[in-house]
Amino acid sequence: MCGITGFLKLKKSNQSILDIDNLDKMTKALSHRGPDNNSMWHEDNVFLGHTRLSIIDLSSNGNQPMISKSKRYVITFNGEIYNYIDIKSKLDNEKKINWEGNSDTEVLLEAIEFWGIDKALYFSRGMFALAIWDRKKKTIILARDRIGEKPLYYGFLDGYLIFASELKSIKAQNKLSFKLNKSAVAQMIKFGYVPSPHSVYENIYKLPAGSKIEINSYNSQKNITQWWNFDTIVKEANFSNNKFSSNANLHNTLRLAIKEQMISDVPIGAFLSGGIDSSLIVSLMQEQSQKKINTFTIGFTETDYNEAKYAKEISKILGTDHHEFYVSPEETIKMIPNISQVYDEPFGDSSQIPTMLLSKITSKYVKVCLSGDGGDELFGGYNRYLWSNSIINKFNHLPLNLRKLISISCCSIPPSTFTKIFNSFSLFFPSNFQFKNIGDKIHKFSELLEFSSKEDLYIKMISQWRTETPLKDIDEDATFARIFDFWDDQTSFIENMMKTDINMYLPDDILVKIDRAAMSHGLETRVPFLDERVIKYAWQIPIKEKLVGKKGKVPLRKILNKYIPYYLIDRPKQGFGVPIDSWLRGPLKDWASDLLDISKLKKNLPLNHELINKKWEEHLSGDRNWQHPIWNILMLQSWMEKN
Repeated sequence: MCGITGFLKLKKSNQSILDIDNLDKMTKALSHRGPDNNSMWHEDNVFLGHTRLSIIDLSSNGNQPMISKSKRYVITFNGEIYNYIDIKSKLDNEKKINWEGNSDTEVLLEAIEFWGIDKALYFSRGMFALAIWDRKKKTIILARDRIGEKPLYYGFLDGYLIFASELKSIKAQNKLSFKLNKSAVAQMIKFGYVPSPHSVYENIYKLPAGSKIEINSYNSQKNITQWWNFDTIVKEANFSNNKFSSNANLHNTLRLAIKEQMISDVPIGAFLSGGIDSSLIVSLMQEQSQKKINTFTIGFTETDYNEAKYAKEISKILGTDHHEFYVSPEETIKMIPNISQVYDEPFGDSSQIPTMLLSKITSKYVKVCLSGDGGDELFGGYNRYLWSNSIINKFNHLPLNLRKLISISCCSIPPSTFTKIFNSFSLFFPSNFQFKNIGDKIHKFSELLEFSSKEDLYIKMISQWRTETPLKDIDEDATFARIFDFWDDQTSFIENMMKTDINMYLPDDILVKIDRAAMSHGLETRVPFLDERVIKYAWQIPIKEKLVGKKGKVPLRKILNKYIPYYLIDRPKQGFGVPIDSWLRGPLKDWASDLLDISKLKKNLPLNHELINKKWEEHLSGDRNWQHPIWNILMLQSWMEKN
């Protein structure tokens, strides 16, 4: 795992703005991603930088930028090619190569030279972002892995192509100017993140997952293509006559993916939250290891947000070397004002907080950690899949005007009133009907009833601001254009939601969250559920076998039951979060109030301060829990102050 950066002066530009000193600043800005080595290479108009976190082949033979044996290609590469040994063997059978080291980068570079980039990437299983310079054709190719585990930003500014793993590197050159992308900010406010291909700046983009872009330095011609497309997996599954449903085959596929991702020349471990996904990853790791696997869990004193006790029990059953850390609210809150420096763009997923804390602690023990991310999107784990389908089936027959009337009527009653009434009778309800903050849940449900279509219901489900957003003078409809590119009539409603989550929410929220948190502490994270073989197999399992009754991820549950008692995993889904709602009314109140001051809300963007402060006052009073929409605004304001 590393950091890559660089720029190419395009021939149509006569002025020289950037030089080796600018590249040095850009490279050093990524030192946290690669603390083991910083290197640069340049010739003519191309400049490449690299920071290395040494995982495979710890010697200097793995340092980059790396030049191919023929001297034609130069690569700067971030990531891991898990099957590089197999690729190396294929190359040795077809071509005599005098290998200088044992790194996956060297193998990939020679594969690109021998097979061409498309075939080399097709054969590669892994996570990566890369830039490769063709000294003969004077072209540069940027490419990104299948699902977007590794980040890659690029842009065309003042006659230059400029790129990097993180925006802070692009900004570090300190010569080129940037302009805020208000449409991207509007998306962040609504969803909590900036969806690809946009970034928070105009003319700077995220390269979409599974894509590559080739730029010719002579004529500045650029060509973006997809070398891998998740939609192809979906279409193959839709037209397959024999959909897979064998748990034994899924079990073995996961084993293979995890075994491959356990290859490392440095200490390795796994995050263990106590949930289904991480518990299954750890189970299969420990099964295939002769040594005790290092597992890591973070706990909180607030019982509603603490799964550490389950993780501890699971670790005992599996026999891992478990590391459990409890953090106080004071420790957690202390780091919040600095989040915007880690995430570069305004980013509103509050589970970034425990992820950063866990990464910081874990990095003291290992350099590589496996994670259970991706299981929810592939196997139907999010509650919204069940809820959305249920709402459509039960309420779609009612006229929209009647549903709006029901919604308005319910929302006219304060959530606290609903909660008081419910609590008065809760003693007579069974345990599975005991709900906290029931009034808030009724209000959220009532807002969903105003859906006008399946697409509209999904938008409401994934939005933190379900009605009017507080950024004025922005055409909101234009910001959602890409969401339904992934929907089709051949796919069920639930699977269409899952497809969009895989193409947008997973790479632009979940994977961003874990990449920035871990890499800010020099920790590599690997995600076995995103192995291409697992993705293909998962999508060929019928949806009726993934979601059964009120339970999702049923295939994973069945496998996990072979390792862990049923009672430890059969419990309501609990997100990886912290009590932002109560902290905003308590220890974070002054910090938040300062950022939400009217003068600051008006300073940089045309924000509707009346709408924001109405929600803030309702939250402080306890009438509503507006933690998610308020948190998005706070993360935006915090980012604006520092940028």
